[in-house]
Amino acid sequence: ACLDIVGIEVGEKGVSVDDSIKDAAGAIYGFVYHKEKRWEEAEAAYQRAVNATVVDSNSFNWYSRMLASVGRLDASLEEIRKAQRIDPDSPVINSRLAISYTWLEDSANAAKFFDRVALLQARGSTHLLANALFLFREGRIDEARQLAMTSVQQAGGTGEWVNPVFAALSDPAAIPEALEAVSVASAQQHIAPQAEFVIRNLLHDLDGAMEIAWRLEEPGEFFEMDLLFIPEMLPLRMHPDFPALLDALGITRYWANAGCVYEDYSVTCDSV
Repeated sequence: ACLDIVGIEVGEKGVSVDDSIKDAAGAIYGFVYHKEKRWEEAEAAYQRAVNATVVDSNSFNWYSRMLASVGRLDASLEEIRKAQRIDPDSPVINSRLAISYTWLEDSANAAKFFDRVALLQARGSTHLLANALFLFREGRIDEARQLAMTSVQQAGGTGEWVNPVFAALSDPAAIPEALEAVSVASAQQHIAPQAEFVIRNLLHDLDGAMEIAWRLEEPGEFFEMDLLFIPEMLPLRMHPDFPALLDALGITRYWANAGCVYEDYSVTCDSV
């Protein structure tokens, strides 16, 4: 919260000195409002930023993440593509582009940009976990397991849960043991919340996944909210508590104001 206040103060100070940067400074406001889940205000701020006379690629990147957080995965992809055209060699932006294509099940483009990011040597844990999920989806199980382990170790963990989880993904009889390993790792804070969220869903522990999802109500961003809307999360979107979660996070209200329709567990919206 303090950092959010500082960000707003910096933006206001800059605008007070030079009013010409008012639109570009919208990215700062958008970022803060995003973390506060004030979606309509975040979008209005980002729209000012990306339509300013001078636009930084990060404005498109942050706007892309905001759109993904409210389930607008197609629109999110379009914004991150704009960022990549401005800054084609940015590891962060190319990573986001690979992830966006993954969420939309565009395997060819996802593979293309994951390969590009590897050359750019981006190895953030979120990127590695998304890449592992992509590889798992493609049936490249050993590579996915190794990448998941790398992500955990890079974050300072030991990854005791990784092998039991991948064993359970191949053999349902091993699911109880895998869930126990995940619970132990979670209690010791040895597993990232986004990884636990996805894993519990894949192992059919939907109540456990939903319990983690409710932590998105907390200030800030407990994990990347776009995970709520990826293909693998369809079972969770069918959970009876999911509509209440959307209401609590302000997403239902945002959809109504943005002309979005939620049906068959996916959202379609008017163009950005």
